[in-house]
Amino acid sequence: MPKSSGSETRTSTPPSKKGTPQAHALPLNPNRLPPLQNPPPLHRLRLSTDAVKFVKKYPSVFAQFRLRHRLSLPRIKLTSQALIAHKEEAQVLDSPIHRKNAAERLSRLLMLAGVRRLPLKIVNGLEFNLGLPHHYILTLVSEFPEYFQICSTHCDDSNSCEMLGLKLISWRDDFAISVMERGVMNVGFGGKGRMRISFPMELPRGFDLEKKVRNWVDEWQKLLYISPYENAFHLLLNGDQEEKWWWRFFTNCFILRCRRRRR
Repeated sequence: MPKSSGSETRTSTPPSKKGTPQAHALPLNPNRLPPLQNPPPLHRLRLSTDAVKFVKKYPSVFAQFRLRHRLSLPRIKLTSQALIAHKEEAQVLDSPIHRKNAAERLSRLLMLAGVRRLPLKIVNGLEFNLGLPHHYILTLVSEFPEYFQICSTHCDDSNSCEMLGLKLISWRDDFAISVMERGVMNVGFGGKGRMRISFPMELPRGFDLEKKVRNWVDEWQKLLYISPYENAFHLLLNGDQEEKWWWRFFTNCFILRCRRRRR
């Protein structure tokens, strides 16, 4: 895959601090590519630095060129290597198995939200990490109408406004199984009741816990496993059980991220 001078990149165009510019953000027709000195079309890429520095940082992804007339300003285009990577990514995103897996990951995220709905601005921010196809509302959501529905949600502020959100139509019991529960079931120790599942924990070589701390960790590991898909409002606030539930919640959120291949 394309590599920058001194850093790795994913299959998409290198991410910036404010967002992830993607290959489809640039038109593929060289005559329509914006000049480097023309800031308005480049603003939507949400670059963390000016365009010239950004392009020079990733020479395997972007190439500079000029149109044939003499007064042409420097322009940018995707290299053949980047175009191949973009084509491969598009093929993966468009494959039936990937769309099905993406729909499952998105369903799990909405289930972890508790109310089975999230504002679209939050889902949009996780689009890259969840491996959702571009324009997922027009593709993935419309392809799985039995899963998702566009709805309205309340704003975070106190203005009583509403915004567009994404709703999971029905709860999926086959999705409401955490990775740790599935691992226990795979080795034949799982059941429908509550289980005592310990978090895998490895300490650095030479590092040892004090006896008091080690005893607390042992007792904490023995607490009953409450799935992150379960309602946790009944748990004691700031208690050990609630803390363990939050560990499981964030662990499953991280696991939902689509693994990106690096080279």
